[in-house]
Amino acid sequence: MNMIRRCFIAGLATAAMMISTTSARANLWGQTGFSGSQSADMAGNVSKNTTAGTFTTTIANNSSLTGGTSYVSYCVDLFHTTGAITQLDNLGGTSGLTGPLPLTNVYGTGSTDPNNTTSATAWQLAGFGRAAWLVDTFGAGLTTDAQRALLQIAVWKADYSSSTDTVGQYESVISGSEYINNTVSNLNTAQLNTINGYLTASVLAGGGSTYATASALWVDFQTYNGSHTQDQIIGVPEPSALAIAGLGALGMIGYGIRRRKNV
Repeated sequence: MNMIRRCFIAGLATAAMMISTTSARANLWGQTGFSGSQSADMAGNVSKNTTAGTFTTTIANNSSLTGGTSYVSYCVDLFHTTGAITQLDNLGGTSGLTGPLPLTNVYGTGSTDPNNTTSATAWQLAGFGRAAWLVDTFGAGLTTDAQRALLQIAVWKADYSSSTDTVGQYESVISGSEYINNTVSNLNTAQLNTINGYLTASVLAGGGSTYATASALWVDFQTYNGSHTQDQIIGVPEPSALAIAGLGALGMIGYGIRRRKNV
């Protein structure tokens, strides 16, 4: 498992030309595009009426993105929007992070904090790990805008939920400190159950009393013309599709059992 993950990371690093013969920190540029139409009216800790779907981030070692490679990514930054081609932040060792595309399980506190503050609280910083686990575990198995939209909503819920939320609040996308206003978003029961299944799977993987966390590649853009471009994460997928499917099924079953008990 670890070998496969290392091979994936190495391949990504090579494709994105992260290795430089002259510098340990190669300069990288990127740009994120979007397709999709699922309304997502997020509320609570962070309120944002937005749209969920497929984010695609292209990364290259030049400002024209010539020869770049594109990856499905997930938004972890509701304070900003996608924008022009922008250089990635080298981070400069902030919070122990280095390089323009670090593999991490926590946000670095610095000039481009995706939570819109340089003094983020512990739950905000930990939100990266919660979101990364969801993307790593389920992202590789999704192929359409509609499917990715549901995982993206789960990622926003995980990213911005307070650590004081109960397990029940965390597992429900319509409750807790960060939630979706479904009067506006208009998700049907099956869609809500899918999102809740992702969140429940995270709790099951975390031992039943807390959520699971993992690491992902952080695409942290530098400030562009006074406006920071929206942060993204690129998942490092689990090597076994069977494990992913099995964990997802457990999450759905677990959510269904909890829901029936509460009816």
